[in-house]
Amino acid sequence: MPKVIITRAEPGHSQTLEHVRALGLTAMSAPMLDLVARDVPLPDFTEYGALLFTSANGVRFFAERVNIAGICDLGAYCVGPATLEAAKHAGFEDCQNADGDAEDLAALIAEHRTPSHGKLLHIANQAAAGHMAQTLRTRGFGVDFLPLYAAHAARTPLQSVRETLAASAPALVLVHSAKAAEAFKALYELPRETPHMLVAVSEKAARPLAGAGFASTIIAERPNETTLMAALLAACARL
Repeated sequence: MPKVIITRAEPGHSQTLEHVRALGLTAMSAPMLDLVARDVPLPDFTEYGALLFTSANGVRFFAERVNIAGICDLGAYCVGPATLEAAKHAGFEDCQNADGDAEDLAALIAEHRTPSHGKLLHIANQAAAGHMAQTLRTRGFGVDFLPLYAAHAARTPLQSVRETLAASAPALVLVHSAKAAEAFKALYELPRETPHMLVAVSEKAARPLAGAGFASTIIAERPNETTLMAALLAACARL
């Protein structure tokens, strides 16, 4: 069976390792990002009608800083099932799942809320401010951004990954985010006529590695862990 190079950052990295091994595949740990908390001031949460989370990590860093019990009645809009699960585990009572990406989350909010329901607070990675908030603002919503953590790219390549990529046996590179893909591209170079395949959680996540030389790329049907594992099995079936 092929080796699977897992680029996801912790805390999800360990979970993905388990999922890949449960499929009977050889998992290689190669996290491309290091997530660190940012010491930013917290706002007055009574000013907001709902919170927006575009990753389970956003929920985790939020729960580390805030007493959820005091604001659990605030609506928590989540980008996908893993984020939804994290929000429920943190103690939020009113949780909604967009089951997609940031654009799907914006559409869900526009469907369920109006600007009169109150201002929104997007909690995420420092680099995540942008399109979703702008989309909501064009629809009249007030949106603030709370960057509770930052993602630092790995700087040192792993010799085990280099050797795997240099080998003739095909390997699968698994990416969960565009930032992880960018970090991978900066650290590793594929040989010419490589047999290796890229398996990505979304087209956005795969985009930085377009033209990197992979034999083929498989995108998950939906941007979540379950369909990503299905895409991984589909990639194995092609080898």
